[in-house]
Amino acid sequence: MLMDLFHSTLPPQFDSDKFGSKRIHFHSFMLDVLQRQHDVKARYSALGSGEKDAMAEVARSLAAEGRVLCFDEFQVCPLRQVGAKDRSRI
Repeated sequence: MLMDLFHSTLPPQFDSDKFGSKRIHFHSFMLDVLQRQHDVKARYSALGSGEKDAMAEVARSLAAEGRVLCFDEFQVCPLRQVGAKDRSRI
């Protein structure tokens, strides 16, 4: 309920056609992040770039889609997701 109120009162510059805002369930967000990470790593591998860190590119792509990200629920289960969330350089 609090997140609904926050998201619904964002200033007009955060409409989806401008800087953007997204309200999403945390689990869905993490599945999207992990899929993007997999895609970037596959592309690096196909280009012969070796083992490069894909999270910086994933973070840039998410930032390009919007400036406000609202999680309606926050839940971390698998350790793999904890590691992705805990990266300080994102």
